[in-house]
Amino acid sequence: MVPEENIEAVVAMHDRPALADPQSKLREVLEDPVGCEKLADMLHPGDRVAIASSEYSRDPFTWLLGTVIEEVLVKAGIRDEDVCLVTAPGTHQNREQQLGSPATKQVFGSLAERYRLVIQDADEKENLSYSGVTSQNTPVFINKAWVDADVKIGFGEVSPNLLACFCGGAKIVCPGISGRTTIGANHRLIMKPDFRKWLMTESNYVRQDMNEIARMAGLDFKIDVVINSKREVVNVFGGDFIKEYSEAAHLAEKIYGTRLKRRTDIALWFKPDDFPRAQGKNLRSGLHYMILAADLATKEDGIVIGVFSGKEGFSRGTGEDLLKIHSEELMWRLATNMKNPHEFCDWEHRRIVDVKRTFVVSNLPPRQLKEYGIAYATDSPEEALAKAFEEKGKDATITVLVPPSNIASQYVYPIL
Repeated sequence: MVPEENIEAVVAMHDRPALADPQSKLREVLEDPVGCEKLADMLHPGDRVAIASSEYSRDPFTWLLGTVIEEVLVKAGIRDEDVCLVTAPGTHQNREQQLGSPATKQVFGSLAERYRLVIQDADEKENLSYSGVTSQNTPVFINKAWVDADVKIGFGEVSPNLLACFCGGAKIVCPGISGRTTIGANHRLIMKPDFRKWLMTESNYVRQDMNEIARMAGLDFKIDVVINSKREVVNVFGGDFIKEYSEAAHLAEKIYGTRLKRRTDIALWFKPDDFPRAQGKNLRSGLHYMILAADLATKEDGIVIGVFSGKEGFSRGTGEDLLKIHSEELMWRLATNMKNPHEFCDWEHRRIVDVKRTFVVSNLPPRQLKEYGIAYATDSPEEALAKAFEEKGKDATITVLVPPSNIASQYVYPIL
Protein backbone atom coordinates (compact mmCIF):
# COMPACT_ATOMS: atom_id res chain seq x y z
CA MET A 1 0.00 0.00 0.00
CA VAL A 2 2.77 2.46 0.91
CA PRO A 3 5.17 3.16 -1.98
CA GLU A 4 8.60 1.98 -0.91
CA GLU A 5 10.34 4.85 -2.70
CA ASN A 6 8.55 7.33 -0.41
CA ILE A 7 9.36 5.59 2.86
CA GLU A 8 12.21 7.37 4.60
CA ALA A 9 11.99 5.66 7.99
CA VAL A 10 10.28 2.84 9.84
CA VAL A 11 9.90 3.41 13.57
CA ALA A 12 9.58 0.09 15.40
CA MET A 13 10.98 -1.92 18.30
CA HIS A 14 14.56 -3.12 18.04
CA ASP A 15 14.43 -6.28 20.09
CA ARG A 16 17.11 -7.67 22.35
CA PRO A 17 17.45 -11.31 23.44
CA ALA A 18 16.07 -12.44 26.78
CA LEU A 19 18.27 -13.04 29.80
CA ALA A 20 18.84 -16.71 30.43
CA ASP A 21 18.44 -16.29 34.20
CA PRO A 22 16.95 -12.99 35.45
CA GLN A 23 17.17 -14.11 39.10
CA SER A 24 20.92 -14.65 38.85
CA LYS A 25 21.24 -11.24 37.23
CA LEU A 26 19.38 -9.63 40.14
CA ARG A 27 21.70 -11.35 42.61
CA GLU A 28 24.63 -9.76 40.74
CA VAL A 29 22.89 -6.37 40.86
CA LEU A 30 22.32 -6.68 44.62
CA GLU A 31 26.04 -7.26 45.10
CA ASP A 32 26.92 -4.19 43.02
CA PRO A 33 23.98 -1.77 42.99
CA VAL A 34 24.02 1.57 41.15
CA GLY A 35 24.59 4.62 43.34
CA CYS A 36 23.80 3.22 46.79
CA GLU A 37 24.87 0.66 49.37
CA LYS A 38 23.86 -2.97 49.15
CA LEU A 39 20.30 -3.76 50.12
CA ALA A 40 21.63 -6.34 52.59
CA ASP A 41 23.56 -3.57 54.36
CA MET A 42 20.41 -1.43 54.66
CA LEU A 43 18.56 -4.15 56.55
CA HIS A 44 18.70 -4.90 60.29
CA PRO A 45 16.67 -7.22 62.52
CA GLY A 46 13.56 -5.41 63.69
CA ASP A 47 13.32 -3.18 60.60
CA ARG A 48 9.92 -2.76 59.00
CA VAL A 49 10.15 -3.30 55.24
CA ALA A 50 7.73 -2.20 52.51
CA ILE A 51 7.86 -3.65 49.00
CA ALA A 52 5.86 -1.91 46.27
CA SER A 53 5.33 -3.29 42.79
CA SER A 54 3.89 -1.76 39.65
CA GLU A 55 0.89 -3.47 38.12
CA TYR A 56 0.87 -6.88 36.50
CA SER A 57 0.20 -5.30 33.10
CA ARG A 58 3.44 -3.34 33.37
CA ASP A 59 5.50 -6.55 33.47
CA PRO A 60 7.69 -5.74 36.51
CA PHE A 61 8.44 -9.47 36.98
CA THR A 62 8.08 -9.10 40.75
CA TRP A 63 6.54 -12.57 40.78
CA LEU A 64 9.88 -13.93 39.55
CA LEU A 65 12.46 -11.58 41.06
CA GLY A 66 10.76 -11.10 44.42
CA THR A 67 11.99 -14.48 45.63
CA VAL A 68 15.55 -13.14 45.44
CA ILE A 69 14.60 -10.24 47.74
CA GLU A 70 12.88 -12.72 50.03
CA GLU A 71 16.21 -14.54 50.39
CA VAL A 72 17.91 -11.27 51.38
CA LEU A 73 15.22 -10.44 53.94
CA VAL A 74 15.43 -13.85 55.57
CA LYS A 75 19.22 -13.74 55.72
CA ALA A 76 19.08 -10.27 57.31
CA GLY A 77 16.80 -11.55 60.06
CA ILE A 78 13.72 -9.59 59.00
CA ARG A 79 10.57 -11.10 60.53
CA ASP A 80 7.70 -11.96 58.21
CA GLU A 81 5.31 -9.80 60.23
CA ASP A 82 7.56 -6.78 59.65
CA VAL A 83 7.22 -6.98 55.86
CA CYS A 84 4.31 -5.60 53.83
CA LEU A 85 3.60 -5.67 50.12
CA VAL A 86 2.07 -2.46 48.75
CA THR A 87 0.11 -2.36 45.51
CA ALA A 88 0.93 0.61 43.27
CA PRO A 89 -1.99 1.21 40.89
CA GLY A 90 -1.90 5.01 40.84
CA THR A 91 -5.42 5.93 39.70
CA HIS A 92 -5.86 2.87 37.48
CA GLN A 93 -7.80 0.87 40.06
CA ASN A 94 -9.52 1.52 43.38
CA ARG A 95 -9.57 -0.88 46.34
CA GLU A 96 -12.64 -2.79 45.19
CA GLN A 97 -11.27 -3.32 41.70
CA GLN A 98 -7.96 -4.59 43.03
CA LEU A 99 -9.57 -6.98 45.49
CA GLY A 100 -11.68 -8.35 42.66
CA SER A 101 -8.70 -9.02 40.41
CA PRO A 102 -6.46 -12.12 40.73
CA ALA A 103 -3.63 -10.08 39.18
CA THR A 104 -3.35 -8.06 42.42
CA LYS A 105 -1.71 -10.97 44.17
CA GLN A 106 -0.24 -12.56 41.06
CA VAL A 107 2.09 -9.61 40.56
CA PHE A 108 3.83 -10.50 43.85
CA GLY A 109 3.93 -14.24 43.20
CA SER A 110 4.87 -16.35 46.21
CA LEU A 111 5.59 -13.22 48.28
CA ALA A 112 1.83 -12.70 48.61
CA GLU A 113 1.59 -16.06 50.40
CA ARG A 114 4.15 -15.03 52.98
CA TYR A 115 3.75 -11.32 53.63
CA ARG A 116 0.89 -8.94 54.44
CA LEU A 117 -0.71 -7.27 51.42
CA VAL A 118 -1.57 -3.56 51.62
CA ILE A 119 -4.03 -2.26 49.02
CA GLN A 120 -3.26 1.30 47.90
CA ASP A 121 -6.25 3.44 46.94
CA ALA A 122 -5.52 6.97 45.74
CA ASP A 123 -8.77 8.26 47.27
CA GLU A 124 -8.57 6.78 50.76
CA LYS A 125 -7.40 9.82 52.71
CA GLU A 126 -7.19 7.93 56.00
CA ASN A 127 -4.50 5.67 54.51
CA LEU A 128 -2.35 8.48 53.15
CA SER A 129 0.38 10.44 54.91
CA TYR A 130 1.35 14.03 54.09
CA SER A 131 5.07 14.58 53.45
CA GLY A 132 5.25 18.21 52.30
CA VAL A 133 5.36 20.06 48.98
CA THR A 134 7.82 19.72 46.09
CA SER A 135 9.63 22.60 44.41
CA GLN A 136 6.94 22.37 41.69
CA ASN A 137 4.27 22.96 44.37
CA THR A 138 3.02 19.38 44.27
CA PRO A 139 1.50 18.34 47.62
CA VAL A 140 2.85 14.92 48.55
CA PHE A 141 0.44 12.33 49.99
CA ILE A 142 1.88 8.81 50.22
CA ASN A 143 0.60 5.43 51.42
CA LYS A 144 0.93 5.30 55.23
CA ALA A 145 2.23 1.73 55.41
CA TRP A 146 5.03 2.77 53.06
CA VAL A 147 5.86 5.91 55.01
CA ASP A 148 5.98 3.96 58.30
CA ALA A 149 8.50 1.42 56.94
CA ASP A 150 12.22 1.67 57.74
CA VAL A 151 13.38 0.24 54.41
CA LYS A 152 11.44 0.81 51.20
CA ILE A 153 11.91 -1.28 48.04
CA GLY A 154 10.23 -0.87 44.65
CA PHE A 155 9.81 -3.07 41.57
CA GLY A 156 9.03 -1.71 38.12
CA GLU A 157 9.51 -1.92 34.37
CA VAL A 158 11.07 0.66 32.05
CA SER A 159 9.28 1.44 28.78
CA PRO A 160 8.27 4.70 27.04
CA ASN A 161 5.61 6.75 28.77
CA LEU A 162 3.43 9.64 27.64
CA LEU A 163 4.16 11.74 30.73
CA ALA A 164 7.39 10.68 32.38
CA CYS A 165 9.72 9.84 29.48
CA PHE A 166 9.80 6.21 30.63
CA CYS A 167 8.05 4.13 33.26
CA GLY A 168 10.23 2.90 36.09
CA GLY A 169 12.38 4.62 38.68
CA ALA A 170 10.44 7.06 40.85
CA LYS A 171 7.17 6.27 39.09
CA ILE A 172 6.57 3.47 41.59
CA VAL A 173 5.93 6.20 44.19
CA CYS A 174 4.14 8.74 42.01
CA PRO A 175 1.72 7.82 40.66
CA GLY A 176 2.06 4.29 42.11
CA ILE A 177 1.41 4.75 45.84
CA SER A 178 0.43 8.44 45.89
CA GLY A 179 -2.89 10.13 46.56
CA ARG A 180 -5.01 11.48 43.72
CA THR A 181 -4.17 15.08 44.66
CA THR A 182 -0.46 14.36 44.33
CA ILE A 183 -0.88 12.49 41.05
CA GLY A 184 -3.06 15.19 39.53
CA ALA A 185 -0.69 18.02 40.48
CA ASN A 186 2.27 16.07 39.11
CA HIS A 187 0.57 15.12 35.84
CA ARG A 188 -0.65 18.68 35.32
CA LEU A 189 2.97 19.63 34.54
CA ILE A 190 2.39 18.14 31.08
CA MET A 191 0.49 21.34 30.31
CA LYS A 192 3.62 23.51 30.44
CA PRO A 193 3.97 25.15 27.00
CA ASP A 194 7.33 23.56 26.14
CA PHE A 195 6.68 20.16 27.72
CA ARG A 196 6.83 18.20 24.46
CA LYS A 197 10.29 19.58 23.79
CA TRP A 198 11.59 17.86 26.91
CA LEU A 199 9.31 14.79 26.95
CA MET A 200 11.90 12.12 26.18
CA THR A 201 14.81 13.73 28.06
CA GLU A 202 16.14 13.94 31.60
CA SER A 203 14.77 17.50 31.70
CA ASN A 204 11.20 16.14 31.68
CA TYR A 205 9.25 18.22 34.23
CA VAL A 206 6.99 15.37 35.29
CA ARG A 207 9.93 13.02 35.83
CA GLN A 208 11.86 15.60 37.84
CA ASP A 209 8.86 16.13 40.09
CA MET A 210 8.41 12.36 40.47
CA ASN A 211 12.04 12.08 41.52
CA GLU A 212 11.53 14.71 44.21
CA ILE A 213 8.38 13.01 45.45
CA ALA A 214 10.12 9.62 45.64
CA ARG A 215 13.03 11.13 47.54
CA MET A 216 10.62 12.73 50.02
CA ALA A 217 8.84 9.37 50.35
CA GLY A 218 12.11 7.61 51.17
CA LEU A 219 12.44 5.13 48.30
CA ASP A 220 15.63 3.30 49.32
CA PHE A 221 16.17 0.70 46.63
CA LYS A 222 14.57 0.32 43.21
CA ILE A 223 14.64 -2.69 40.90
CA ASP A 224 13.61 -2.23 37.26
CA VAL A 225 13.50 -4.56 34.28
CA VAL A 226 13.58 -3.82 30.57
CA ILE A 227 11.63 -6.28 28.42
CA ASN A 228 11.42 -7.17 24.73
CA SER A 229 8.38 -7.54 22.47
CA LYS A 230 7.85 -11.10 23.70
CA ARG A 231 7.54 -9.81 27.26
CA GLU A 232 10.84 -11.40 28.27
CA VAL A 233 13.39 -9.79 30.58
CA VAL A 234 16.26 -8.28 28.64
CA ASN A 235 18.12 -6.86 31.63
CA VAL A 236 17.71 -6.07 35.33
CA PHE A 237 18.80 -2.85 37.04
CA GLY A 238 18.87 -1.90 40.70
CA GLY A 239 20.07 0.63 43.25
CA ASP A 240 19.42 4.35 43.69
CA PHE A 241 16.13 4.97 41.88
CA ILE A 242 17.44 7.87 39.80
CA LYS A 243 20.72 6.31 38.76
CA GLU A 244 19.44 2.80 38.02
CA TYR A 245 16.54 4.31 36.07
CA SER A 246 18.97 6.32 33.96
CA GLU A 247 20.85 3.15 32.98
CA ALA A 248 17.64 1.25 32.28
CA ALA A 249 16.20 4.11 30.20
CA HIS A 250 19.37 4.21 28.11
CA LEU A 251 18.76 0.58 27.12
CA ALA A 252 15.01 1.12 26.68
CA GLU A 253 15.68 3.98 24.27
CA LYS A 254 17.71 1.65 22.07
CA ILE A 255 14.84 -0.83 22.02
CA TYR A 256 11.88 1.52 21.55
CA GLY A 257 13.48 4.48 19.78
CA THR A 258 14.44 4.97 16.13
CA ARG A 259 16.72 7.80 15.06
CA LEU A 260 15.45 9.84 12.12
CA LYS A 261 17.57 11.87 9.72
CA ARG A 262 14.78 14.44 9.49
CA ARG A 263 11.05 14.90 9.95
CA THR A 264 8.91 13.67 7.07
CA ASP A 265 5.85 15.01 5.25
CA ILE A 266 3.61 12.12 6.28
CA ALA A 267 3.54 9.59 9.12
CA LEU A 268 1.17 6.69 9.39
CA TRP A 269 0.58 3.90 11.85
CA PHE A 270 -1.48 0.71 11.90
CA LYS A 271 -3.19 -0.88 14.90
CA PRO A 272 -4.64 -4.26 13.93
CA ASP A 273 -7.41 -5.64 16.14
CA ASP A 274 -5.52 -8.91 16.58
CA PHE A 275 -2.69 -7.19 18.45
CA PRO A 276 -3.00 -8.62 22.00
CA ARG A 277 -2.65 -5.17 23.60
CA ALA A 278 -2.10 -2.38 21.07
CA GLN A 279 -5.57 -2.62 19.60
CA GLY A 280 -7.45 0.06 17.70
CA LYS A 281 -11.01 -1.00 18.38
CA ASN A 282 -12.13 2.54 19.16
CA LEU A 283 -10.97 6.04 18.32
CA ARG A 284 -9.33 6.63 21.68
CA SER A 285 -7.24 3.46 21.63
CA GLY A 286 -6.49 3.89 17.94
CA LEU A 287 -4.92 7.30 18.58
CA HIS A 288 -3.40 6.36 21.93
CA TYR A 289 0.34 7.03 22.08
CA MET A 290 0.94 6.52 18.37
CA ILE A 291 -0.37 9.94 17.37
CA LEU A 292 2.27 11.43 19.67
CA ALA A 293 5.05 9.59 17.88
CA ALA A 294 3.57 10.47 14.48
CA ASP A 295 3.44 14.13 15.45
CA LEU A 296 7.11 14.10 16.44
CA ALA A 297 8.05 12.33 13.21
CA THR A 298 6.42 14.88 10.89
CA LYS A 299 7.06 18.45 9.88
CA GLU A 300 4.91 21.20 11.37
CA ASP A 301 2.71 21.20 8.26
CA GLY A 302 2.81 17.42 7.94
CA ILE A 303 -0.03 14.89 7.87
CA VAL A 304 -0.51 11.99 10.29
CA ILE A 305 -2.63 8.98 9.33
CA GLY A 306 -4.00 6.42 11.78
CA VAL A 307 -5.29 3.11 10.41
CA PHE A 308 -7.44 1.04 12.78
CA SER A 309 -10.91 -0.51 12.80
CA GLY A 310 -12.68 1.61 15.42
CA LYS A 311 -15.39 -1.04 15.33
CA GLU A 312 -16.37 -0.46 18.96
CA GLY A 313 -17.06 3.24 18.50
CA PHE A 314 -15.38 6.39 19.66
CA SER A 315 -14.38 5.66 23.23
CA ARG A 316 -14.54 3.02 25.92
CA GLY A 317 -15.87 3.17 29.43
CA THR A 318 -18.33 5.64 30.86
CA GLY A 319 -18.36 9.38 31.37
CA GLU A 320 -17.93 12.31 29.04
CA ASP A 321 -16.02 11.82 25.80
CA LEU A 322 -13.26 14.38 26.25
CA LEU A 323 -11.82 13.87 22.77
CA LYS A 324 -14.79 15.81 21.44
CA ILE A 325 -13.66 18.96 23.22
CA HIS A 326 -11.20 21.36 21.55
CA SER A 327 -7.83 21.24 23.31
CA GLU A 328 -7.92 24.89 24.44
CA GLU A 329 -11.23 24.42 26.22
CA LEU A 330 -10.15 21.05 27.54
CA MET A 331 -6.91 22.52 28.89
CA TRP A 332 -8.88 25.08 30.88
CA ARG A 333 -11.20 22.43 32.28
CA LEU A 334 -8.37 20.13 33.31
CA ALA A 335 -6.39 22.97 34.87
CA THR A 336 -9.33 24.02 37.02
CA ASN A 337 -11.42 20.88 37.58
CA MET A 338 -9.43 17.74 36.84
CA LYS A 339 -11.26 14.56 37.89
CA ASN A 340 -8.86 11.91 36.65
CA PRO A 341 -5.16 12.40 35.83
CA HIS A 342 -5.56 10.15 32.80
CA GLU A 343 -7.71 12.85 31.22
CA PHE A 344 -4.42 14.53 30.34
CA CYS A 345 -3.85 11.77 27.78
CA ASP A 346 -7.04 12.80 26.01
CA TRP A 347 -5.96 16.43 26.11
CA GLU A 348 -2.56 15.62 24.63
CA HIS A 349 -4.13 13.58 21.84
CA ARG A 350 -6.72 16.23 21.05
CA ARG A 351 -4.02 18.93 21.17
CA ILE A 352 -2.18 17.20 18.34
CA VAL A 353 -5.38 16.73 16.32
CA ASP A 354 -6.01 20.47 16.64
CA VAL A 355 -2.60 21.51 15.32
CA LYS A 356 -1.62 18.69 12.94
CA ARG A 357 -3.72 17.52 9.98
CA THR A 358 -4.96 14.12 11.10
CA PHE A 359 -6.47 11.49 8.81
CA VAL A 360 -8.29 8.46 10.23
CA VAL A 361 -8.89 5.24 8.30
CA SER A 362 -11.57 3.26 10.13
CA ASN A 363 -15.17 2.08 10.15
CA LEU A 364 -16.21 5.18 12.09
CA PRO A 365 -18.64 7.64 10.42
CA PRO A 366 -16.63 10.43 8.71
CA ARG A 367 -19.22 13.06 9.60
CA GLN A 368 -18.93 12.27 13.29
CA LEU A 369 -15.14 12.14 13.16
CA LYS A 370 -15.17 15.80 12.16
CA GLU A 371 -16.63 16.52 15.62
CA TYR A 372 -13.36 15.18 17.02
CA GLY A 373 -11.24 17.50 14.89
CA ILE A 374 -10.27 14.83 12.35
CA ALA A 375 -9.36 16.58 9.08
CA TYR A 376 -10.12 13.69 6.73
CA ALA A 377 -11.81 10.33 7.28
CA THR A 378 -12.25 7.28 5.07
CA ASP A 379 -12.42 3.50 5.29
CA SER A 380 -9.75 3.11 2.59
CA PRO A 381 -6.01 3.32 3.39
CA GLU A 382 -5.29 3.86 -0.31
CA GLU A 383 -7.72 6.77 -0.43
CA ALA A 384 -6.20 8.38 2.66
CA LEU A 385 -2.70 8.09 1.25
CA ALA A 386 -3.79 9.44 -2.12
CA LYS A 387 -5.32 12.44 -0.37
CA ALA A 388 -2.06 13.00 1.54
CA PHE A 389 -0.03 12.81 -1.69
CA GLU A 390 -2.43 15.22 -3.31
CA GLU A 391 -1.71 17.75 -0.56
CA LYS A 392 2.01 17.11 -0.05
CA GLY A 393 3.09 16.08 -3.56
CA LYS A 394 3.93 12.73 -5.14
CA ASP A 395 7.48 12.84 -3.73
CA ALA A 396 6.31 13.33 -0.14
CA THR A 397 8.45 11.52 2.41
CA ILE A 398 6.84 9.02 4.78
CA THR A 399 7.56 7.60 8.22
CA VAL A 400 5.81 4.33 9.04
CA LEU A 401 5.27 3.58 12.73
CA VAL A 402 4.80 0.00 13.95
CA PRO A 403 3.46 -0.22 17.53
CA PRO A 404 4.50 -3.09 19.78
CA SER A 405 1.81 -5.76 19.70
CA ASN A 406 1.97 -7.38 23.12
CA ILE A 407 3.32 -5.00 25.74
CA ALA A 408 1.70 -2.32 27.86
CA SER A 409 3.66 0.59 26.42
CA GLN A 410 2.19 0.34 22.90
CA TYR A 411 4.65 3.10 22.06
CA VAL A 412 7.60 3.49 19.72
CA TYR A 413 9.07 6.90 19.18
CA PRO A 414 11.34 8.82 16.80
CA ILE A 415 14.65 10.22 18.00
CA LEU A 416 15.50 13.45 16.22
